[in-house]
Amino acid sequence: MQGTVRACLYGYGGNKEMIQTVVSMALPVDEHLQIKKQRLEPFAPTGKEKRISVVTGTHGDELEGQFVCYELLRRLKEGQEHLKGIVDVYPALNPLGIDSITRGIPMFDLDMNRVFPGDSEGPMVESMTKELVEDLEGSDLCIDIHASNIFLKEMPQVRINGKRRKDRKRRSLSAKNQNRKRILLKKAAKTEGLKNIKRQLQKHHSV
Repeated sequence: MQGTVRACLYGYGGNKEMIQTVVSMALPVDEHLQIKKQRLEPFAPTGKEKRISVVTGTHGDELEGQFVCYELLRRLKEGQEHLKGIVDVYPALNPLGIDSITRGIPMFDLDMNRVFPGDSEGPMVESMTKELVEDLEGSDLCIDIHASNIFLKEMPQVRINGKRRKDRKRRSLSAKNQNRKRILLKKAAKTEGLKNIKRQLQKHHSV
């Protein structure tokens, strides 16, 4: 495992008891692929804590996430007596890519983002991804950190997946609006001709 990742897990506090191996798979030449996480819990857990998972390192050439994980763990440990929930930090979902500073998974030339949710009966990468997803299941919130690379500049951004109920409601409203537009266009076409259709489109463009 690359030194940056080791620093995330071991570099602050040295509390190795909280570090867990999520995935372990054999590689050629007596090597092993290991994906680890560090868990922080309240000093006096009640069993009713909420769980937040922070993941990064999906793309091996996006290294800012390792620094974010290091700082997050450092600050949480400094005030761990105030911690009310469980925080799981996964600093390197793609350790082979981080070691070689490549976006995808070396040897397989795969973008890990395109493999989720994985398949336990599939090839090694799909099986590995499935184990990760199973470990992440049960999180009340999952934060996936990505970054730009040296060839691309982006504005900082946060993308939030809404609940399915809200998504269905949004799609339903969108469908109703589209249907309303079609009705207006048909009415205009029958009664007032094509010029009125243009006016109707301009009037209801923001609906």
